[in-house]
Formats: sequence, C-alpha cells, structure tokens
Amino acid sequence: MFPLNRANVLGSDAEKRPLMQEMRDDIVERIVRTLALLADPNG
Repeated sequence: MFPLNRANVLGSDAEKRPLMQEMRDDIVERIVRTLALLADPNG
C-alpha cells in the first residue's frame, strides 16, 4: 500500500490547478447569471 500523505490525497499542484480554475469559472458564471436575473425586471 502507498503511504497516505497529503500529496497523494489532494493530488499534485499540476492536477489541482485546472480543477480550481474550473470551480472558479463555475462560481463566476453563477454570480453573473444571478446578477443578470436580478437586473432584469422581467426575469
């Protein structure tokens, strides 16, 4: 068995970076959509 250290659990930085970017884009998209709905009086 491989020793369970943080690098193995979380993955390398190279693997984490795209995931973090994806999450950030998703959050930004949600905020923009919410603001668009709030700004639209007919929404």
